[in-house]
Amino acid sequence: MTREPNSSLQQLAELARFPEMNPGPVVQLDRSGTILLANTAARTFFGRDTLIGLSWLDVCDTMDTAAWAGVLEQDERTSLEVERDARCVMFTHVRSASDQTVFAFGADITERRRAEHRARDQAAALAEVARFPDMNPGPVLRLDLAGCVLLANLAARRVFGAELVGRSWLDIAPGMTAEQWRIIVAATDIVSLEARVGDADFVFAHRRDHQGALVFVFGADVSAQKRAERALRQSDKLATLGTLAAGVAHELNNPAAAARRAAQQLGETLVMRDAANLALSAVTLPNPSSSGNPEKASTPKPPIMVSPEAVIAPPMRFDAVAIASCGLKPRARSSQ
Repeated sequence: MTREPNSSLQQLAELARFPEMNPGPVVQLDRSGTILLANTAARTFFGRDTLIGLSWLDVCDTMDTAAWAGVLEQDERTSLEVERDARCVMFTHVRSASDQTVFAFGADITERRRAEHRARDQAAALAEVARFPDMNPGPVLRLDLAGCVLLANLAARRVFGAELVGRSWLDIAPGMTAEQWRIIVAATDIVSLEARVGDADFVFAHRRDHQGALVFVFGADVSAQKRAERALRQSDKLATLGTLAAGVAHELNNPAAAARRAAQQLGETLVMRDAANLALSAVTLPNPSSSGNPEKASTPKPPIMVSPEAVIAPPMRFDAVAIASCGLKPRARSSQ
């Protein structure tokens, strides 16, 4: 008879110790929300030496009047998450059979929340990676080894049309041949192809992925570069034409200058000739009949010869001394 009360007391003691053995926070509340009991884990989590007598609505940050009314009225269990000091605990509220008290059982879900945060971060990173081709301003395509388009970014769809998936790259890319595709599939380095699509010029770089048995195509719009190259070639042609024109003008200027100099010299020669003629016209040859010497009269005087050098030489001054040295005498001027 004496063992039964001791056994009952021992069971009650074990039941009293049961909340303390729980690694998670456990709190007993009355219907007004006042804390009746709290185990060590609860006191440690909330950072208080004692919780008895405090209002659960003040202690639990996420509990408010509406949520507490739901705990008392709803048949379903109500769960709330509370974060403190980098820990996250979910409290599940269970009403007692007498419906006079409420138990709040806490479970540490910190690691689960961290895992969820990591999963969300990874999902966001994957989403950014998935968006990366669409952020590329140039066409980006993924092909299988047969040349079938598997994926295409927004720029590629703008260039080649919306329906790209499933089409053959050999039919889409201008200038792509079966022989070139075989070279791309067998290549270990990048193979580039220049093509004109509409009014734009593109360079498509093909990279073979030997691990995934895929071919990636990265396009770049080089229309501005091509226009600059064409303008540069045109300027080179104009520069060459200018050089040729300058050379022709130089070759034409040389004969013209020679002709100009010859004309100038000819004019000077004519002036000197006229001066010589005027000088000669002023000279009178002696009359042989008036000298009284028949021998001299019978011997004719040789004609005066004027050499070409004298014609083109500078004008000479014919004074009396020069005329007398030639055996000539000046013509007598008329008194009139």
